[in-house]
Amino acid sequence: MRTRLAITSGLLALLFGAEIARADLGVLVADGVSGPHRVSVLVSPVPLRAGLSQWSVLVQDAAGGLVEDAEVELSFSRPDEAAQPLRRPAGAGAHPFYRSAQVELTAAPEWRVAVSVRGSPALVFDVGVRPGAGPWTTYWLAFLAPAAGIGLFGLHQFLALRRRRTRT
Repeated sequence: MRTRLAITSGLLALLFGAEIARADLGVLVADGVSGPHRVSVLVSPVPLRAGLSQWSVLVQDAAGGLVEDAEVELSFSRPDEAAQPLRRPAGAGAHPFYRSAQVELTAAPEWRVAVSVRGSPALVFDVGVRPGAGPWTTYWLAFLAPAAGIGLFGLHQFLALRRRRTRT
């Protein structure tokens, strides 16, 4: 019984632990040349939704070596609007050699992103942004926890009763 519980606990930790730990940088959304630099842009969460998102930028030189002191700026605008773009400097990220920034995007079907490195021409690309997650997808664990607790209690009672019946 304890072995099953340990295996189940381990599998649940593996299943849900990676997202909680934010161990993943996200998905590559752009990779290209910006002046003398090669720029790779990753974003999380996947799929990209309205709300807070984490943008990570890796800057390399022409030979493929890492540029550790790169000054990176991200600029976000909607292709259909003439409003002032949303600009975010990318600072030292949680992962070595990556510059990163957190950006709050509103619900719009498409955003134009420009990544500039220390005065080089910007790498420009478009990304699609889905509507934000609803309360069921955001708080599913809070809704599931009471039901799981009651289910585990019921399972325990069933097994205890079965054990008592087999002994007598």
